[in-house]
Amino acid sequence: MKNSIIFLVSLLIISSSLFSQSAGPDSLTLNTRKLIRIHNKVFTDTAWFFSSPPDSVFVYYYNIRAKYPESSETLRAQASEYLTKVGLHFKGNGYITFRFFIDSTGKILRRVEVLQTDEFYKEYSFEDGLIWILFDFLNTLHEWKPAKAPKGYPPFYINLLTFKIHEGNIVNIIP
Repeated sequence: MKNSIIFLVSLLIISSSLFSQSAGPDSLTLNTRKLIRIHNKVFTDTAWFFSSPPDSVFVYYYNIRAKYPESSETLRAQASEYLTKVGLHFKGNGYITFRFFIDSTGKILRRVEVLQTDEFYKEYSFEDGLIWILFDFLNTLHEWKPAKAPKGYPPFYINLLTFKIHEGNIVNIIP
């Protein structure tokens, strides 16, 4: 548990390892989608509908025991199957982390940050197609614990889901 938290914090610190804005075909919908770069951070969307800026939120899933209700191994198996069904093969070793917000209804908010490192936590860029497939998988998860904010705090919390990639395959999901 302690190592997982240290790993996740280190991924957030290495946010400068994000890749530049680029476009690539999405293998699932055949649409072109762009990852958006804002101040050395990469997002899937810049929409933000709350009065509190997202960077002011300091309530993380582990502060309120809001880990996704399925085990990491179950999620890894589901994600691997999802990736296999696409029929594309990717290269690379490292970690792809999605940093996102869960609202009071248990839904993922549109603004999602993408963090990438190699297996040694150094700058690395995976193929955009792999990022979008994993993002699409993330959007199939609908059992997030709704946010219950104390008075004076925004009605959402930050969650992280990290895919450990080895030779283009998902070998672990953290947490």
